Amino acid sequence: MFGIPKLYAFIGIVVSTLAIVALLSWAITSYGARKYQAGVDATDAKWEEASNRLKLEAEASATRADDNAVKRLEVFEEQVAEEQERINEAIANNSSTFDILFGN
Repeated sequence: MFGIPKLYAFIGIVVSTLAIVALLSWAITSYGARKYQAGVDATDAKWEEASNRLKLEAEASATRADDNAVKRLEVFEEQVAEEQERINEAIANNSSTFDILFGN
């Protein structure tokens, strides 16, 4: 049959082959894991950047909205003041305030 020396040689070849396959498998898996993690990190960085940009845009939009609200309030207060003046004039002239307000 084989004999002891040939058996040892065969076992050596099998063990060496398995070691090479295990080493290659580890190397490929390790490389893939590093590439995957690099992709995850890059994606996370892009999401973080987009999130920060969105927060800045939201703050700017809120500021513009607040400014516009202040302008609308000022216009409304002017309209109320004008109407109050017309009502006071109508009261002073003994006119109907409804005629002043509704244009009759």
